[in-house]
Amino acid sequence: MSWFNKWGGQSNVVGLDMGSHTLKLASLIPKKSSFVLDALHTVSLPHGTIVDGDILDSLTLEKGIQELFSNEKKGSKSIAFAVSGSAVFSKKITIPFLSEKELEDQLPVIAAQYVPFPIEEANMDYQLLSPLQDKTQELDLVITAVKKKFLENYVSLLKTCNLKPAVVDTVATALANTFSLAYPNQKSAVLIHIGACLTQIVVIEKGVPVFSDAISAGGNNISYNIREKLKLSFQEADALKINCTKDQHLPEETMVAVKEACDHLYNDIQLSLNSYVRQFPQSHIEAIYLSGGSAKIVPLIEWLSNSLSLKVSYLNPWNFISYDPKKFRQSELEELSLMMPVALGLASRSKAHD
Repeated sequence: MSWFNKWGGQSNVVGLDMGSHTLKLASLIPKKSSFVLDALHTVSLPHGTIVDGDILDSLTLEKGIQELFSNEKKGSKSIAFAVSGSAVFSKKITIPFLSEKELEDQLPVIAAQYVPFPIEEANMDYQLLSPLQDKTQELDLVITAVKKKFLENYVSLLKTCNLKPAVVDTVATALANTFSLAYPNQKSAVLIHIGACLTQIVVIEKGVPVFSDAISAGGNNISYNIREKLKLSFQEADALKINCTKDQHLPEETMVAVKEACDHLYNDIQLSLNSYVRQFPQSHIEAIYLSGGSAKIVPLIEWLSNSLSLKVSYLNPWNFISYDPKKFRQSELEELSLMMPVALGLASRSKAHD
């Protein structure tokens, strides 16, 4: 599902993932049933530039985006970007059968029963999970809404950077795109994308994100806890956390601070998955895949495996992408693999692949 595709019409788009800690750019060239990697860049953002999906410092973000695109060819770029946070809502629902026209007409009334902010302040879309064929059957669909002002802030900033907003996705849908391309035989899974400020949980069924939840916690919470416990600056605490992700030997007091913060994140993840199971008790989850810049926190994968009794793996987005070894180093791609699934999922929106 891609939202509000009203600006573009271009055959190729550049994927732009605007995270709280890092900007990520990916460009793919469609080739039969796969893609060739064309460009891959990252730029770090100062702490507090984007928080919970909201742009708090537009000038700093604009500067970061311009730096990100400085290595690209000159000219205006068509962009696919993603939104997340409390201004974005998505939910799987079941309704009595409606024709396509009836569904379009009644969508605001239907959505108003679920969306937690005024419908007149939102842009909406839906994706059918069942075909519009048997009129005796109910319809399963995913409704998605985003606050108009929230979306307009991103669109305005991208245009200021001489970029053309062409496709808008949710982070959940961009992750689902990457997962479906990288694991075409995996019918169901939970994707857990752990960023700096947000952790996105997505349940995939037959390639479609049927459940998503954004937790306002991520890698920064671990840095905050290290900072408080050890009386360090945020930068010093963040550096210690990064050492932790590299599985280096750290003082016991540092590991205690990391574990405390992880425990809170574990509990939030568990509550979210419990909510999904309550809503869809007949569902079957085959595996869990982790991604995001903070996904390699040492205890995380072991804890999830033990507590959920499921296979937990790191999501590998390079399964469906080839690259020129003269242009990209394998070690570089491996280092960036967990950070790039959203940007790559957005880049795969190029129309030549549709």
